[in-house]
Amino acid sequence: MKDVPESILHEGRQEYEKWRARLGATIVSGSAPSVSARTATEWAAAGDTIPARTAEVAEKRFVEQPGLFDLPLPGAPARPEHSTAAIEIVDVRRGDRPGGTRFGELVHAVLASTPLDADHEAVHALTEVQARMLSAPPDEVATATELVARVLAHDLLGRARAAAARGVCRRETPLTLSLADGTLIEGVVDLAFEENGAWTIIDYKTDRELAAAGEDRYRRQVAFYAAAVAQATGKPAAGVIIRI
Repeated sequence: MKDVPESILHEGRQEYEKWRARLGATIVSGSAPSVSARTATEWAAAGDTIPARTAEVAEKRFVEQPGLFDLPLPGAPARPEHSTAAIEIVDVRRGDRPGGTRFGELVHAVLASTPLDADHEAVHALTEVQARMLSAPPDEVATATELVARVLAHDLLGRARAAAARGVCRRETPLTLSLADGTLIEGVVDLAFEENGAWTIIDYKTDRELAAAGEDRYRRQVAFYAAAVAQATGKPAAGVIIRI
């Protein structure tokens, strides 16, 4: 428009500059991550520990899927730091056997998919299925079958079977723990079961995994799982590494 008073132009420029400032501030704010997410493996590799008091945001964020573990109790106190020294290591290895990444993947896959009450024949059939997907040779199939059958025969797995019959056993379960500094740690529990008001967390590791990364790293990882489950359920939790 012609002949617009200078005061109107000045007011319009001020409003425009305010809008640009708000836009810039919104972009900066939106560019900043609101949550720092890490996997349990990354967190354990960094050598961090779980604070004595985690963030007081326990309402319903420690476990992403309701029903997998009990939801946290409102106002429940944070659990103390879980010591890596308290993580037990159970060795089920026996004699010479194949090694390498493929064999480890085969054993992990069979342990994740095999029913806890499977007999030797069922374990062998499931191992053959997983072996075809990984192109594993017959000697690895035979060894993995025997190894998984040995794990299932262990007393810990017997207790897990009993817990499963009561409906308090979880397998391949994702969980999340929020720390006081805002860090969100995510992981997947191989096996967890509740008995006598306490949870037992089991993680399978091959000897090569333990040798490559060190026992301390995996002790920290399992200690995280125990802390997350304890925080979510309000019940004590202990961790066990089964060395396969």
